Amino acid sequence: MRNSGLYVEYTHKPYLIVKNAGDYVHLNSPVHGRVKVLKTNVRRLDIPRAPIVEHKGKKYVVTAKGRIFSVLTGKQMKWSDDNGDRRDILKAAGFGKTEAQLQRGVSALAATMAG
Repeated sequence: MRNSGLYVEYTHKPYLIVKNAGDYVHLNSPVHGRVKVLKTNVRRLDIPRAPIVEHKGKKYVVTAKGRIFSVLTGKQMKWSDDNGDRRDILKAAGFGKTEAQLQRGVSALAATMAG
C-alpha cells in the first residue's frame, strides 16, 4: 500500500496509484482511464499524496475531486452522494475544504504536468 495515493507520470500523462500488485501498480486517471504498469515505468510527481482513509476496516484513496478508490481492489466506489460511507470517508479525508482549497490541488497537478 505504500505507493497508493501517489500522483505519478506515465507516458507523459498524470495518474493516481490506486493499487499495488507486486512489481506492478494500478493507475487511474479520469481522462486516460485505468492501466496496470510496472512500477519502474512511472515517475513520481511533486504533488502531495492523496489521502488514504481507513473506514470499517478497509482503506480508500480519496482524490482532490472526491473520487474514492478501494486500496484493496483499485476500483472506484460508485456510491451515491448521500451514501453514509461516502460521506464518512470524505469527511475523514478533509472534505470540509473550500472550493478554493480543492482548486489549488487541481492547479498544482496541472502546473506540474505543464512544466
